[in-house]
Amino acid sequence: YFLIANETLLSKTKSVLIIFISCIIVVSPWVYRNYSKFGYAKISSSKDCNLLILTANYTASRGQHINPDTAIAYFVNRMVKLAPSELKGKTPKNASEIISTTDFKMSELYAKVANEYLKEHKKYLFIACVKGLINLHANMGTEAYMMRLHLPTIRWSIEEKTSLGPFDAAIKFFKTKSISEILIGLLIISFLGLVYLSFIVGILILAFKKKYITVVISILLIIGYFVAASCIYPTPRFRMPIMPFYIL
Repeated sequence: YFLIANETLLSKTKSVLIIFISCIIVVSPWVYRNYSKFGYAKISSSKDCNLLILTANYTASRGQHINPDTAIAYFVNRMVKLAPSELKGKTPKNASEIISTTDFKMSELYAKVANEYLKEHKKYLFIACVKGLINLHANMGTEAYMMRLHLPTIRWSIEEKTSLGPFDAAIKFFKTKSISEILIGLLIISFLGLVYLSFIVGILILAFKKKYITVVISILLIIGYFVAASCIYPTPRFRMPIMPFYIL
């Protein structure tokens, strides 16, 4: 907003400060609670856990094609070696224990292990994000629809949902799903295709006519933020925040 809004410097500064201070006021009670109770002025301990169990783990499985259990075992071994004295003997032994941990000190260890791995494997992180980006936009989420309609469905594992390429996933979808689920899937993917196509056409038309450029840039930045934050774990519910902006 500060960079692209067509206002005076003073007006933009005021607007940004109002937004920033409002956000601080909203989150400060919970941040203070965590600081007073755990000694950490943070909103949550889950960010570093997700960095390890999602970002680093899917970089290994999707980017390097390493078995997820093998990747988790590697991360556990690194935690044992890098753990400070107060955490010796307390490190988790598997993915379930990692996910269930809410300790801030342990989450710092997760971040250390994850960042160490990601810095050494930037290329594979990029590959995993590209695959996730495609999966995020193409994922039809038919299993959730089938369950809400009380219809039988063969549920795929998390590894299948996140590791399969688009063509392999499409072949598996037609081989394993019922006629009802295939029809629902075709309806959803047709709707998504219409949304994405009209989005591209709309962007090109506005760019050609040189209209609403600041609005277009704002929308692209918002979409880019949510895509970057969500593509490593491409579940359809992470696509929900960006769909209104594509449609707009």
